[in-house]
Amino acid sequence: MSRLIFKVLFIFLFCFSVVSLADEAKQNRQQEIQIVIDVSGSMKQSDPRNLRVSALKLLINLMPEGTKAGISLFAHENRKLIQFGVVDESWKSRALAQLQQIHSRGLYTDIEKAIEQAIQPWSGDSDQSSRHIILLTDGMVDVSKDFMQSAESRDRIIAELIPRLQQQNIKIQAIALSDQVDSELMGKLAFDTNGWSESASSAEQLQKVFFNMFKKAVPQDTVPLTGNQFVVDSSINEFSLVVFKQSGKQNTQLKLPDGKLINHASKDDKVAWLTEPNYDLITVNQPLPGNWEILADIDPENQVMIVTDLKFQVDPIANYFTENETIVVTGYFSSDEQLVSEADFLNMIDLKIELLSEDLKSLQWTMQPVIDKPGLFQQKLSNVNASGKYKLSVLADGKTFQRSFQQEIEILEKLFTVEKEIQGETLLIKLTADKTKLNTDMVNIQATVKEGLASPIPISLDKTENIWQAQVDISESALDKWLNFSVMAETIDGKSISPNIAAIEINQGLVEKFVTEKKEETENLTLGQEQDNLDDQDAISESDVPEDEDEIEEVESSWVMTSIMVLVINIILFSVGFFIYKSIKKSAAAKQAELLNRLVT
Repeated sequence: MSRLIFKVLFIFLFCFSVVSLADEAKQNRQQEIQIVIDVSGSMKQSDPRNLRVSALKLLINLMPEGTKAGISLFAHENRKLIQFGVVDESWKSRALAQLQQIHSRGLYTDIEKAIEQAIQPWSGDSDQSSRHIILLTDGMVDVSKDFMQSAESRDRIIAELIPRLQQQNIKIQAIALSDQVDSELMGKLAFDTNGWSESASSAEQLQKVFFNMFKKAVPQDTVPLTGNQFVVDSSINEFSLVVFKQSGKQNTQLKLPDGKLINHASKDDKVAWLTEPNYDLITVNQPLPGNWEILADIDPENQVMIVTDLKFQVDPIANYFTENETIVVTGYFSSDEQLVSEADFLNMIDLKIELLSEDLKSLQWTMQPVIDKPGLFQQKLSNVNASGKYKLSVLADGKTFQRSFQQEIEILEKLFTVEKEIQGETLLIKLTADKTKLNTDMVNIQATVKEGLASPIPISLDKTENIWQAQVDISESALDKWLNFSVMAETIDGKSISPNIAAIEINQGLVEKFVTEKKEETENLTLGQEQDNLDDQDAISESDVPEDEDEIEEVESSWVMTSIMVLVINIILFSVGFFIYKSIKKSAAAKQAELLNRLVT
């Protein structure tokens, strides 16, 4: 019995003494942004008070130094308001000084030319930078009095410009400022480049929409707002607080941890306060640790962005998913660009995920540590079966500090199933339409392939009932290309729609992924067969039971004794473990606070 107790204790201690090696931290990519603003004559009605100026002022002040950015105006001609360059104090000063040049006197709305000019500083794909175009317009493609010229320009945007954006890893963040906007084009620009499309119901909403697009382009380190309160820990060197407000409301105030109240008129060298009719931007340098409170109306779009050495980072998440598609969320902490893997620090952290729908229905998960990758947390979100826009939030609660992450995503109705298979040097694509939702006789799908600087080439699709199939050459010389789809369809109710099918990037990574998946399928099949054989053997073994009554009694007695021993051992371990647990928990918070200070100094 003593040998059995020894073995159990050994396993118990072993489980709590595993030491893991840290992974190398993941590096942030250079953020590059082009802001393109519509100044056509129709803006007189869409933005009569020229609130584009106030919205841009917010973005310019929030732009992190070291980012590359530029601002252009467009109508029938394009004009650079501020040259594309590295953001610093000088760039911000020059940009702010030029904002009054924004007008509403232009002719036409040449979106094609505006995007082409915006991408001029960029050439080729880049893994070292994250590229975004924030495009604001209130109209449709309009380049001439001749309607056909405008239609041709729109077609070129879809057939030629979108593949170029994809090849150069440029995302379009599209803002629509009227009901007259070509929402179908804005949505396709955003979807095909994994950007985002959003409408501002009025000019007064521009600041919020611009702020959302800024967060898409330049993700920020944030702490959560609970009501109007937030916690600042000792690792935070600076925070910027955006408070949205209604005109005519009482001025915003901030309550510090020591009880002191400040507002935009307060004199404090550590506080910079920009106040506009619809928002306040408050930046505090070297803030006091503790509980802060905003004395103003609660707005769900308010946010606290921080500058800290201790960051909570989330791997890039796509903006668009289809119904029931699994969403993988992976997060980690870093300090000085190095992955944090200290067990004492990480064990005190709770990571919660919430997916909040537009009608405020909430789905929640708890992120789990990745067993073979110390420092990483991951959770797969499945069974999200209702289409619509959602706010994805991750809250990291470390008891002595908090971090948060937010991203808007859209779950799309699944109208097509896309299947890919590689046979030799050919990629086979099969698109299957959902016959319960679409009138397949009224579905038209066009596909093009673009490689390098060449013009897109149409490819043929063979249709059989509700299935369309295509073949694409993937020989080594033909890799690195994009396959795009354009769809016109009719629902079974007779409604005309233009559903999006995600573009397919054809490169070496696609081939390697396919090979890996096939290998895993084969291994799983083999394991399944081996398990079936083991089950058969177990069935045979179970039939080999003792027939002698004395032998049966001996076995039963042995099992009773074993059960008693296990129960006694469990009671001992629980008692010892309970007191150890209380002792550990009591000192864990203090140890984590010590680790927090060590990580950021």
